[in-house]
Amino acid sequence: SVKDRILEEYNQGIEYYNNKKYSKAKDSFEYVILHSSGSKIALEAEFYLAESLYNLEEYQEALYSYDSYARSSQNLQLIELSRFRLCQCAYELTNSYYKDQATTIDALDKIEIFLEDYVDSDHYKKALDLKVKARYKLAKKEYESAKLYMKLGEYKAALIYLFEVLNHYNDTEIIDDVRFMIIFAYILDDKHDLAMDFYNLQINNFKD
Repeated sequence: SVKDRILEEYNQGIEYYNNKKYSKAKDSFEYVILHSSGSKIALEAEFYLAESLYNLEEYQEALYSYDSYARSSQNLQLIELSRFRLCQCAYELTNSYYKDQATTIDALDKIEIFLEDYVDSDHYKKALDLKVKARYKLAKKEYESAKLYMKLGEYKAALIYLFEVLNHYNDTEIIDDVRFMIIFAYILDDKHDLAMDFYNLQINNFKD
């Protein structure tokens, strides 16, 4: 019967999953979800489908499955794991710093929601690391734009980007470089007083 076939596919999927045959596991779990939509077994299959997709590095599809599972499940432990995996998938989908950063902003939103909701999570430290990496990408984007304007001799434009990093990403590892570049931008723009004022203001804030 159809019911037997669904159970058979689910068990087969679990076996494939445990043996790290994620592509075959994915097919089995997709069959279960398609043929028993809304059932308990379909919900379980959704989680394992998400995990299979994650291991196959199909992050966009995995993200949808984790989200779907987290919204419908009652299993608090797996909801927490799914919400953390959502963050990982979102981060994996971010662009390199020199491209548009809308995906990074989206990932950061998801990560911050997880950190707020799961303060005691075993995944908290890893989520925090993802947050640091995402914030670095956003800071790097602004910093590289500033460097470009410095090369063009557009010091006022460079300073806008540099202060953006200083004001919003002063916990990132490039922040000392940003401070130095602000001083250089003022000097090259013949604003020596502002360079000196900024240096005196920041002297105790340098990390290194």
